[in-house]
Amino acid sequence: MEINELKKTVLENIDLESSEKFLKLINNMLDNPEDKDIKASFANFYNEVYAKIYVKFPYETDDNLRNFLRYSFVEDFLSGDNITKISNFDTDVIHSVMDVDYPILYADEWLELVNSDEIPSTAGDDLTKMTKKQTPAEKLKEFLQRHGNEKKNLDKMVILRQSYITQIHSEWKKILMTIITKEELESVEFEKKLKNDRNVSSILDYLPKLNAINSRITGLINQMKMASKTIDNLKDNVSDEDMQKIRESENEVLVEELKSVRQLYKMCIGRQGNETPYLCDHSFPNEILDRKKAALHIEAVRKIDPTIFQRTFLKIDSDNPPYTLLCPVYGKNGVCWESIPKINKETGRGKIALPLYPEIESDVVVIKALGDYRWQKEKEIAGFRWMNEGLTGQYYMYHEGLKSDKRKGKKVIPFNNDLKESFIENYILWIKYESHGMQKLDKEVRKIFWFSIPFSTEIQDTLKDRGFHFKQLWENTQRKSMSDGY
Repeated sequence: MEINELKKTVLENIDLESSEKFLKLINNMLDNPEDKDIKASFANFYNEVYAKIYVKFPYETDDNLRNFLRYSFVEDFLSGDNITKISNFDTDVIHSVMDVDYPILYADEWLELVNSDEIPSTAGDDLTKMTKKQTPAEKLKEFLQRHGNEKKNLDKMVILRQSYITQIHSEWKKILMTIITKEELESVEFEKKLKNDRNVSSILDYLPKLNAINSRITGLINQMKMASKTIDNLKDNVSDEDMQKIRESENEVLVEELKSVRQLYKMCIGRQGNETPYLCDHSFPNEILDRKKAALHIEAVRKIDPTIFQRTFLKIDSDNPPYTLLCPVYGKNGVCWESIPKINKETGRGKIALPLYPEIESDVVVIKALGDYRWQKEKEIAGFRWMNEGLTGQYYMYHEGLKSDKRKGKKVIPFNNDLKESFIENYILWIKYESHGMQKLDKEVRKIFWFSIPFSTEIQDTLKDRGFHFKQLWENTQRKSMSDGY
């Protein structure tokens, strides 16, 4: 990282008047570090500079600008050991997340991948749908975007189908290896063995999944064909000038994306949090939640809660960790922006955000985000029945029971009145403590979580010897497993 050149490069990429103002505010900050008004003025202008560079960045990529977007760093605000620490920050860049198990991205990478349409915009709805009446150019833009989304979904479906076919081939090889002679093949004993073979059961499980995927692939191909015809018809009514505007419309996407990203920054900071928008000595964090550390924390939670990313839609199974944005802010919160993407409910990834500079333990920040993700995912799967069914229904009724008892003047355990926040707080206890046998939850919550957010089998088997409540839940699981086998 070329620290001495960073400020100069940042200033060169904004207009002269803004550059002069930026330098003046920096000097005022250095001369009056405790003046709240000067600090607020600089913070507001800093955000303006950040926004200008954010929108320009994909077209004027520079390592120093990348670090400014990634770390919110200005040289004059760091000194001594902190300069050394920032020099050791992760400087690798991800240009694609197609084959990444945990797609964890810094702000600069997020921006580039949204701009290249590899990950969907956080802004959500098509920008072209913001107006009721659409011109041919606006309609064309909408269909081009839809066509691109359907193509990406089709690619994912084809890859998933191939993985299932590969798995079936593998299972068949295992079966064929058991066939030794023609006589054995024709024997009744071998026929019985084959019927009871787990490999055969695995193949039979894959067949309906393959059928569902093939149906979805056929549907996507038909949608793409219809969109292509519409695009061809619309092109005849769109001028060359409008076509050029459509090609250059990425900037519009980036402007909208920045609005959403800023909202994520605020959510990570939290109410009454440290809103200093730049990395500086007086707020330098004890630890950095970089990509490597975030991946380790997410993997640790996944080992404890192995079903967290699993879902089934239209008989198609998926188990994909969400896109994760590392926000260059000081924050106490990890948050979920989207659990199940609207444009690809079968295999699409959700979106969570984590503060790069956590003000509490980094593992708790990650568990918060995944607790938020877990709640939103379960709520969306349950749909309008979320208050009556599944995990959210059980927890809602439990929470309402506490509120009712409190209104009646009964003695109840301390709890958060906000339903989702209450769930997340208990999810943190479930992952961080209960998974190790430390009983921190109300026994009713423990029972709900045990069956709806099950620990891995290994953890369950360990916990059966860690107290009466765990043993009772483990025994109930064994009885349920035996009854399901009949």
